[in-house]
Amino acid sequence: MTKVTKWIVMASMIVGILMLVNCQFEEIVQPETATAGEQISVSLTISTSDSDANPKYGILGIMVPTDWTVNAVTYDGDFGQGTTHFLHPDSADSYPSAQDYWTDSLEFYFPTAGNMQWVVYESDESFSWTEKSYIDVTIDMTVGMVNGDYDLGYFFSEGALDFTSADYYVDSLGNTTTVTGGTAVDNKVPVINEFKLAQNFPNPFNPTTNIQFEIAEKSFVTLTVFDLMGHEMSKLVNDYREAGSYNVTLDGSNLTSGIYFYKLQAGNLTKTMKMVLSK
Repeated sequence: MTKVTKWIVMASMIVGILMLVNCQFEEIVQPETATAGEQISVSLTISTSDSDANPKYGILGIMVPTDWTVNAVTYDGDFGQGTTHFLHPDSADSYPSAQDYWTDSLEFYFPTAGNMQWVVYESDESFSWTEKSYIDVTIDMTVGMVNGDYDLGYFFSEGALDFTSADYYVDSLGNTTTVTGGTAVDNKVPVINEFKLAQNFPNPFNPTTNIQFEIAEKSFVTLTVFDLMGHEMSKLVNDYREAGSYNVTLDGSNLTSGIYFYKLQAGNLTKTMKMVLSK
């Protein structure tokens, strides 16, 4: 029997599916370990504590490794039994505060590592309610063939996604499952425990160079390039990033030869380095 871990999510984590008003995760049940190629199930229990007379569709985002397959997403509970359908990455979000497409929106606000991806599902029916209700979501997946520790993520929203307020969406990231028994090489991600900005390479450069940085916790990150006078020339990063290591490319085709500075800021931490463009 596959060992599972249950996450009882604290009341401070605001959640929603079908309607995002005072809802919360009651429980997340996910396998702690899995064998490569195995079929597993994840259960999410969600409660609503408000009412909405206008029918809403539920949106579920799932962050999984790129070689995993989501087979089905179903639900049961106070809204009855129901099914969902996969939303292609080109499915329009249509809400002005998002990024035009569901997958792009999730990737923008909750960036994935190189071996992870967001997949999005929508309920086949819409619902309205007048009192606190409960819904159980079941996600059936097939595990990939690469060994390692994987932090799965879950996202819920009503059909009109709005990132301007946490009342309209909820996320739960960092739910770890360890995969063993695969034939591929180990894919464990090293733990990042420091704030680091490396010297760009190559340096001097013409016209492109790579800038590598690390952050130890999820933060709003900016990586900005300035000239000697302090004028901002380019903003390479300007969004939330999970803890990890990142590599960004600067294209200096439109810059003149000379000395430039690049500044990394993550939360209250900052660091500035010098680089030289030589054409």
